[in-house]
Amino acid sequence: MSPVAAFRWVRHGRGVSLVELLVGLTLGALLVMACMGLWLATRSSTEALVGRTALQSQAQHTLALLTQQLRQAGALELRGPPGAWTPLQRVAFSSQWDGLDVNGDGVRDGVALWGEEGGLRPDALSVSFEYRSASTTPDCLGAAPAAGSSRVDSRFAVVSGVLRCLGSGNSAAQPISNQVEDFQLHYWLRDGAGASMQHQLLQADQLAGRWSQVVAVVLCLQWVADPRAADRALAGTRRDAAQAKAALDCHEAPWPDDGRMRLTLRRTVFLQGRGSLF
Repeated sequence: MSPVAAFRWVRHGRGVSLVELLVGLTLGALLVMACMGLWLATRSSTEALVGRTALQSQAQHTLALLTQQLRQAGALELRGPPGAWTPLQRVAFSSQWDGLDVNGDGVRDGVALWGEEGGLRPDALSVSFEYRSASTTPDCLGAAPAAGSSRVDSRFAVVSGVLRCLGSGNSAAQPISNQVEDFQLHYWLRDGAGASMQHQLLQADQLAGRWSQVVAVVLCLQWVADPRAADRALAGTRRDAAQAKAALDCHEAPWPDDGRMRLTLRRTVFLQGRGSLF
C-alpha cells in the first residue's frame, strides 16, 4: 500500500493516526503510573501500620512484665500489736527473704531493688522478692527458683538491641523484647518522715547505700524498627505538636532523623513491697 493510500485509509476511519496512537499510549502510561503510585502508597501505609503495631505489642508486653516484677519487689507480712488489729498495721519485709547482694561481698543485704547506671548506654535492673508459689510469684521468665529457695531474683539488661532477663530458674539470660534501642531508669527516693519527708528523683549512681529508700521506679524504653521505605513517609509526619512528647528519646532529646520508626514509652511504677506504709 502506498503512503497516500494508507493516509486515505486512516482518514476514512480504518485506523488511527500516529498522533492519536501516541496520545493513547501516553494516557495509558499515566493511568498505569497512577495505579502503581496508589498501590505503593497503600503498601507503604500498611507496612508502617504493621511495623508500629509490632513495636507497640512488644512495648505493652515488656512494660507489663517489668511492672509485675517491680510491684512484687521485697516481701510483705502484716505485723501489729499482739492480740489486736488496726487499720494501720505495720508492714515489714518477711524474715524468710534476704534480698539482693548489692555490695558484691556474697552477703545478701535485704534490698529488693538495685540498678546499674549505663550513662548514654542502656541501664540494667535487678529485682528480688519472696517466693510463694510458681503461679503467684514467678521470675521474669515465668519460672520458679531452685528447690528450697525462698527468693526470686530477676535481672534485666539490654544486649545488642535485645532486652534480656536472667531469672532465678534459669542459668542464662533469655530474650524478652527485640529492637530495644534504650532502657533508662530513674528512682524516686523517700527520705525522712512526717513533715520533714522529702522525695528525690535520682539515678542509680546516686543511690549508694540508699536502695532500701526507693519507693518508685521511672521506666523509659525505646524501640526502633528496621529501616524501610515506609518509615521514611512516617518520619516526615511524626513530629507534629500532638506527637512532640512521644518523639523524644529517653534522654529527652529528639529522635534521630534517620527515617526509622521509633516508639518511646515511659511508666512510673510504685513498689508495693516498700516495707512500711507510713
